[in-house]
Amino acid sequence: MKTALALALLSACMLNVGCTTKDIAKDTATQAARLLALQKEVEPLAAPLQSIKSDVRVFASFDPIVAAVAGLNALPAEKRTVSFQSTGANGHFYDNNDLCNSYIELQSPGDLNAAGALSAFSATAQEDGSLILTAHADTSGHLQAHWQFLGVRVKPFGIGGGTCPPGGGVGGSIGATFNKGLDVSLHVGFAMSSDGQTLTYQASIINPPTVDVTISAGFGNLGNLGIPVSFAMPGGAIASGQFPLLIAAGGKFVVPSEKGPRTYALALKPVSFVATKAGAVAEWNSVVDFNTSGSTR
Repeated sequence: MKTALALALLSACMLNVGCTTKDIAKDTATQAARLLALQKEVEPLAAPLQSIKSDVRVFASFDPIVAAVAGLNALPAEKRTVSFQSTGANGHFYDNNDLCNSYIELQSPGDLNAAGALSAFSATAQEDGSLILTAHADTSGHLQAHWQFLGVRVKPFGIGGGTCPPGGGVGGSIGATFNKGLDVSLHVGFAMSSDGQTLTYQASIINPPTVDVTISAGFGNLGNLGIPVSFAMPGGAIASGQFPLLIAAGGKFVVPSEKGPRTYALALKPVSFVATKAGAVAEWNSVVDFNTSGSTR
């Protein structure tokens, strides 16, 4: 490479009597350093496209996903709003030991409704090949609850566990509202499907694990009372699915011959799958089946 550069510069200097051997050496070194810098820049970009251990290699960059998530911020508010409804009750969401374990619970499994306007979307690729999606949610909701007042625990002289009045107390139904702003983070992981034909993803909430809010409930003559409650966020996967790999998993081709066309089958067998901060890489080897049904060989 240096020899070629020197010859090129020498030819140019023949037209310029002011060019010296020292100038040629200096320019040669400058151009060589420039080419070396370009090589170091290009090699990492081309590495995901190289395949030396498989017949087919697909590299999917995470950059388009990151850009698409950021683009959600430009959508109108009505297209960035999500709705929630409870589908089951999991015990009491308010208990008070001093009030003889008086409690508040959902009146029925579907009596919690909420909506949240999402903003500040962002996505960040992780070293392990997963994505962390973050957003801010301004939520408001309404719930219909059953309350049960069991009395006030009496502790003579302030000692002991105290006693509660007999009977089941009194109870009723109340409507309550709440408003809450929170930051939500989701983890999205990727893997090759078991058959090696598609890319699967699974999303789960990693933050916050619980949401603490103060609901405003009306108790008749007592007026509105603020009651602190905590809701557990869904655990495990909240969404999953598959992406097509944009290549055919197999197919048949026909080769003409003197004795008539011969049909062969070509199938892709998965070799490896690796997800990194740059993106996902999947590799396959091709296998030709010479004994397919319908062959005329």
